[in-house]
Amino acid sequence: DNRGDSVFESSSGTYYGLGYTSAGERIGAHVLRIVPARSSIDGKPAFVTLGSADASRWLPAEGNPRSLRANGQLAGFAAESGVSTGPVPIKSAVVGLSSSLVIAPTSGLTLTSEVPMDGSATLELTYL
Repeated sequence: DNRGDSVFESSSGTYYGLGYTSAGERIGAHVLRIVPARSSIDGKPAFVTLGSADASRWLPAEGNPRSLRANGQLAGFAAESGVSTGPVPIKSAVVGLSSSLVIAPTSGLTLTSEVPMDGSATLELTYL
């Protein structure tokens, strides 16, 4: 998360920052999700598995959308649901992403002019 210090009310590591108003108030947050229904690995259905930052533990792979974390947690793909041994080797991947926004209550924002949202995240590809 390139705007992590601007996240509005999040302790889970799921939300990414959207920047600040001109008065220095946090605008809100956005969530990035991998959408398996719009993803494929080597031309086949993809199931998402989440792993610890050091890749030593993996959650069972699912076909449901999974949030990308801003706390170092890894995301990978498996060829079938329920696999918890980590991601499979992939030659070609198509990854569907979605983003949702959460705006802070306007009662706590100075909105005297247009407020640009300034969310920025970098996705890193890690070879295990």
